[in-house]
Amino acid sequence: MSEIIPFSFPLNQGMHAFLRIRDGLRCLEESQDVYAWLQASADLRSSILGEQGRRPVLPEVIGLLGSMQAHLEKIAADHPEFAENIQYACDSMGEQIRYLHDEQETIATMFSEHALLNRYVHAIKKYDWLGHKYSIPQGIQSLWKEMPALSKPLMEKLNPLMVAVKDLDIMLHDSEVWQSYHAVGGVDEVSPDNTSHLSLLVVGLSREQVQSGLIPEVSGNRMTIRIHFYDWTAQGQPVLVKEDVPYQRMLVPIG
Repeated sequence: MSEIIPFSFPLNQGMHAFLRIRDGLRCLEESQDVYAWLQASADLRSSILGEQGRRPVLPEVIGLLGSMQAHLEKIAADHPEFAENIQYACDSMGEQIRYLHDEQETIATMFSEHALLNRYVHAIKKYDWLGHKYSIPQGIQSLWKEMPALSKPLMEKLNPLMVAVKDLDIMLHDSEVWQSYHAVGGVDEVSPDNTSHLSLLVVGLSREQVQSGLIPEVSGNRMTIRIHFYDWTAQGQPVLVKEDVPYQRMLVPIG
C-alpha cells in the first residue's frame, strides 16, 4: 500500500493554535540561514506571546497534552493488556506538561527580549521607499556567523517543546483509524455527529496523488465540512478537480 500523506485541518481554536506552532517549529528546525530562522522565529514569537490577534499557544499545547493523557488512560482502562506501555506514555506526557507549565513564562520572556529577533520584527514594519524592499538591519549575516549565542540559548530552551509537539502530533494522527472515501466530482461532505467533540480533520492522499498535484482544501462549519480537491501546478491558479477522487480521512475527538 502506498504511503499516506496527511493534510490536517483544525476544527477549533485550540487545535488551530497547535498546528500553527507545530509548523512554525518545523520551519525553525529546518531553517538553513539567518533569514529563514528569523522569519520562523518571528512567527513563533507572535504565537507564543499572543500577538496579532493570536491566542498564546503554550497553554493550548499543555491543554492538548492533558487531553491526550486522559484519552490514553481511558484506553488503558479498557485494554489492560496494553496498560503498561500506555502508562509509560502517560508518564512521559506528564513530565512534558510539568516542564512546559514551569517554563512557559521563561520561553515567552526569551522571545520578547531577544535582541536580534526584536530588531528584525521592528525592521519588517518599515519599508525602503527607494527600493520598495523590507529594511533588513545591516550586519545580520555577520552577527549570525560570529555570534552563535544569538540563537543557541533560545533553541536549547525550545528543544523540550519541539519534542513534546512532535510526540503529540504523532499521537493525534495515530489515535484514529483511516477510513476510505470517494469525493464525487472532486467534492465530498462530512457531517460530524453533534454529540462528538471533534478537534481535527485529517485528509489522507497517496504519495502518487500528491506528486501529481492533488491537494485538499476544506470549507464550511462544524455542522457540515466540505472537502474540495484541487489540481496544483507550478504556474497558474489551482483548478478544482472534476473527476472522482479516492482518499482517506479521520476525525480526531481529542482537544
